[in-house]
Amino acid sequence: MFLHTSHIRIQAIEDIYHFRHKIFSVAELLTVDAITVTTLSNSISSYLRKLPYPQEVEVQLKGDGEKITLSVQVQRSAKEERLLAAFFDEIQPTNNSSELLLVKHFRLREDFEDKFRAASNILDLKTKEELAQELLESSENLRKATLAKARMENELNVARDIQLSMLPLSFPAFPNKDEIEVFAQLIPAREVGGDFYDFYFLDDRHLAIVVGDVSGKGVPAALMMAVCKTLLKSRASTEQSTASILTYVNTEMAKDNPKSMFVTLFMGILDVQTGQFTYSNAGHNPTYIRRANGELERLSKLHGPVLAAMEGLVYRESTIELKTDDLVFAYTDGITEAHNEANELFSDDRLQQLLQQYPDEQAQPTVERIVQATQIFKGEREQFDDITAIALSFLGKGQAVATYDKEFCIKNEISEVQRAMIIFEEFAHEHRIPMPVMLKVNIVLDELLSNIIKYGFEDEDRLQLIDIKIELQAGKLLLEISDRGLPFNPFQKTPPDLSKSIEEREIGGLGIHLVRKLMDEHSYKRKIDQNVVLMIKYNIFE
Repeated sequence: MFLHTSHIRIQAIEDIYHFRHKIFSVAELLTVDAITVTTLSNSISSYLRKLPYPQEVEVQLKGDGEKITLSVQVQRSAKEERLLAAFFDEIQPTNNSSELLLVKHFRLREDFEDKFRAASNILDLKTKEELAQELLESSENLRKATLAKARMENELNVARDIQLSMLPLSFPAFPNKDEIEVFAQLIPAREVGGDFYDFYFLDDRHLAIVVGDVSGKGVPAALMMAVCKTLLKSRASTEQSTASILTYVNTEMAKDNPKSMFVTLFMGILDVQTGQFTYSNAGHNPTYIRRANGELERLSKLHGPVLAAMEGLVYRESTIELKTDDLVFAYTDGITEAHNEANELFSDDRLQQLLQQYPDEQAQPTVERIVQATQIFKGEREQFDDITAIALSFLGKGQAVATYDKEFCIKNEISEVQRAMIIFEEFAHEHRIPMPVMLKVNIVLDELLSNIIKYGFEDEDRLQLIDIKIELQAGKLLLEISDRGLPFNPFQKTPPDLSKSIEEREIGGLGIHLVRKLMDEHSYKRKIDQNVVLMIKYNIFE
């Protein structure tokens, strides 16, 4: 049994800082738990600051072979005892009703005797000169900590500004588009976070909207949010299938994800000329469609799991039709899972009631009203998650541009190439496509289809179909060829160096080089299990 008792007199605020340092140093010797050490010393000094001076504090160290006990006896203040309850193992009244005994147990360490002796010395051997030095050091450390905290807060504020600048914040978003209204709002819970939204036109008639939520909080979530948002927009620039976009983004994000973070996401693409809305949900909250008559449709179907969890997943998509004055509302769980001071959830039911409350409301007032209702519901309760919402009002079909198209398929047989060219010639004559353009497109068809049939399929004897789509719109001719053969991008090969002689050049590549020259634009994409080649010729009637 070891026992050591010290009496320390508190006469001024400086003595409390000195005493806190003693308790901190003693507790630090007895345990490796820095959090316990800090909270223990801070809590007792906070308690002492609320008591009158002068006063005498008794500190006792006791070791019984199994544990070390630190006891602190102070004046009693029932009003302030709550400050101590969470940090001491026992709080006991003494024989003197005006005093309080605080008890903390520490596990016995291997070097028990040396630690006990050192802790006892700390309690007894401090001088006023040492106190003055400690105060000086404490003041300097506080100054450094204050500067570091200010610098960190400034850097986080800059990071928040950068993150918010990545989101579209200018409204009305598309003042020249009478067919739609889009509005979104994000209220971050921290300086930076993982929620995001986005919206952009893929072309003159297709509008994409996105809302996502990255697992975790803080800087890691913000960085992953930036990666996801960038990949989505980049892929959407050449793709109009939400299933294909999410399939690609998932594979890219899952390749290097050591922290096993993930993203829940909803993405929709609206054809503003027809009202067709194609969407995919990757583990996200259900999106709502509020019809013009006030009816609410819940899009609860999931088209795949969360993004970035596993490579090789294939996502699906669904399609619905929006009518005039229908509204799409998507959000993150920071709305439905917001808690109030009574620990109640905002809930899906409350969100649905708010959506149906004003059926004639358009995108902006709907989002603003629901976000405001969430914050009012939360009250003084701390916001634990980002609050994000986006709404799309479909105000009516846009003016259609005259479009003529032809879709057909051929078998993977060389004799079918001629049939494809004949079908195109019939389309060209019907719509008065000039002869030079028709001849160029026939050369392109011959080259691309021949390559696909000869090299695109592993089993040459198995029947395969190749889909061909021709579209003529406002003087622009589009040619799309799709097949389910081996993944292959015909445009990835470096164009041949025509300055070299035939003997010096590598074999092959001239046909694809000719295709590039004859058309104005060319692109390739792998759409889930299909190769898709798109060729465009502009100003064909000039």
